Amino acid sequence: MGSSMSLNLTGYVGSTPVLKEVGEQRVASFSMAVNRKTSSGKQQTFWVRVNCWNGLVDVVAMKYLHKGSLCQCEAT
Repeated sequence: MGSSMSLNLTGYVGSTPVLKEVGEQRVASFSMAVNRKTSSGKQQTFWVRVNCWNGLVDVVAMKYLHKGSLCQCEAT
C-alpha cells in the first residue's frame, strides 16, 4: 500500500517572486517565512522555498504576491 503526504503552510512572502522559464514551462519562485513555537515555547522562523508552475504564475504569483504578503500554500 502506498503512502501520501499533504502540506499546508501559512506565512509571509520573504522575497518578490522571480519568474523563470524551464523549457516551455514558466515557474515563479519565492521564499516564505513560517513561524512556529518550539517545545521550549520560543518562536522560530522556518524558511520555505515555494515554486508556482504554469497557470499559477500568471493568476497568483506575479499578480498578487509581493514581499510581506500573507500567503497560504498547499501541496498534496
